[in-house]
Amino acid sequence: MTMPQSSKKSPREELDARGYCVIPLVTKEEVQELLRDISELKPDDNFAPSANSSFEKTYHLTFLDTNFEYKRRAKELITETFGEKIKAILPDFRILDKNFFIKPPGTGELNVHRNWTFVRDQRVRTFTVWCPLVDVDETNGTIQLVTGSHRFCREVVSPTVATFFEGFQSAIIDEYSTPIEMKAGEALIFDDQIIHWSGNNMSDKPRPAVVMACVPVDEETVFYFSDMKPGSTLLDVYKIDYRFFDDFSALKLANRPQGLESYGTFELRDHRPISYEEFVDLKRRYDKGLERSEMQSLSTIQDVERTFFGKLFDRFLGPK
Repeated sequence: MTMPQSSKKSPREELDARGYCVIPLVTKEEVQELLRDISELKPDDNFAPSANSSFEKTYHLTFLDTNFEYKRRAKELITETFGEKIKAILPDFRILDKNFFIKPPGTGELNVHRNWTFVRDQRVRTFTVWCPLVDVDETNGTIQLVTGSHRFCREVVSPTVATFFEGFQSAIIDEYSTPIEMKAGEALIFDDQIIHWSGNNMSDKPRPAVVMACVPVDEETVFYFSDMKPGSTLLDVYKIDYRFFDDFSALKLANRPQGLESYGTFELRDHRPISYEEFVDLKRRYDKGLERSEMQSLSTIQDVERTFFGKLFDRFLGPK
């Protein structure tokens, strides 16, 4: 584990250099009003799923719940509180999806991951805004990030595509993670390509937060699907908008989506996990403070071709 370092950079500079920044977003009064509204909602999992549930998760996420009326109302509440604020801090972005993320006492661990990719152009940056509704630290399962990992390499992330750091998640947790301590109502904005996770809520109270996926206003949004067959290098790409998260049950995403417009099938070539030694070298180079131009070259599609993954989209195969 590493501790966050103080910095004189502006939030925008922090977001670019470290991959995240923390800013004030909502007032104490707004937080309390939203908590009262949440207490009146009735998701199917009652904000306390068990490991024996359909998703084998011990945290509540709006998208994973099976009560569609609850999902509709939850998103309305988040929009009412955060919609205009997001426009102000990210004026060229829109909210694609919004969720309550609630960890019951004693549970709620979220594994090491990067967020799903929802844009066709892999050079385009997307961001998540994460706002806790109580003060957070390691005790109640705050988010933990690998500083600078948004620059290591770009990759397509989806629930059916293996990520590049398979095999050494424990080392990431033990040696390379920075816990983000925050006050209720502050917002953590982070690049969706940054590696992150969070531990169990070991307090005696629930740990509620709001999570919003933000994409550029004019960017096409998509869902990537792989059938995960041995040796398969094909990705199906489907057009989506915000209704995708309202209308689809997450249980269905392990299978090929139905009823979505297809952009066709692409070949994902030379996609492979990197070694732990390669990861350590990338982190070392970042920590040494390489010039932005050199470090950024690692995150371009062209250099990814020459290093870890080969060309992400080698050729368009056309619709099935």
